[in-house]
Amino acid sequence: MLDSFLYSMNAVLPICLIMLIGRLIRGRIVPQEFFELCDKLVFRITLPLLLFQSVVESEVSASDSGLFLFAFAAIALSIALPWLIVPFFVKDNAKRGALIQGMFRSNAAILGLPLAELLFGEEGRAKFSIFISITLILFNVFSVILLTVYSPEKKRAGGIKTAAEVTKGVITNPLVIGTLAGLPFMLIEPLELPKFAAVTVDYLAGVTTPLALLSLGASVAFTKDDSGRLSLAVIATAVKSVVFPAAATVCAYFLGFRGADIGTLFILCAVPSAVVSYVMGKNMKSDYVLSGQIVVMTTVTSLFTMFAGLFIMKQTGII
Repeated sequence: MLDSFLYSMNAVLPICLIMLIGRLIRGRIVPQEFFELCDKLVFRITLPLLLFQSVVESEVSASDSGLFLFAFAAIALSIALPWLIVPFFVKDNAKRGALIQGMFRSNAAILGLPLAELLFGEEGRAKFSIFISITLILFNVFSVILLTVYSPEKKRAGGIKTAAEVTKGVITNPLVIGTLAGLPFMLIEPLELPKFAAVTVDYLAGVTTPLALLSLGASVAFTKDDSGRLSLAVIATAVKSVVFPAAATVCAYFLGFRGADIGTLFILCAVPSAVVSYVMGKNMKSDYVLSGQIVVMTTVTSLFTMFAGLFIMKQTGII
């Protein structure tokens, strides 16, 4: 039991500490503007390079097809079910969009990838890189559609315009570009980066995780609650951090997934709601205050639920 406890603690505690450091130095040692610039640097340069590097170094076999199909189905259901259910109970369009997005959109790239690599090494990183390519497409497409449909002004763009905006948003997303750029190097065996280019990518990719976690920690803060936001944030947190990862992991177990397969699936489903949902909500006139509360609550809660899930699976020999 002690080994399982230490295994889980070593996986989660470094993430907590780096986020805590970000929170402590914000406004004291480092101004808030620094973290805003960090977000841009990570999103536009270092994280795309990290994803590119991960895909380049991936060795995906045909035996993994079932794993990726399951991951795709799980993420698709996590989007579809809240979208079908929430409108029956929440009537404010701005809150609908924020609540649904908070339930499905996750920090898979920033939190999930380093955790998968820490626990399962290169195998975990390779598998999770492919997961990220799946989630990037689904999250970006459906978040834009969702927040357009549930615009608070109830103004919807025409079908052609919306499709064009969605397509442009996906193909110009730096994370999608980084992921797709690595595919030729993964699929064409003789193709490889020159040594100087590989080293440059490695240096830049290496700063992604600490910068992103520091910035995420600095951005975590509650705002005053009104209009029932807090109760909606609690519901979203329960779904995102408890119900969805538990249901997906149990299904994966009974389908026969074990080891790094089920471990990376659990991480994919258990990571908290993405900070970008707050930024996107603010820019698309959604209830960004609710989005921010969901980000905070799922971030705090997921640290405990990820620890508990990893501990149980390690103790029972599932991973």
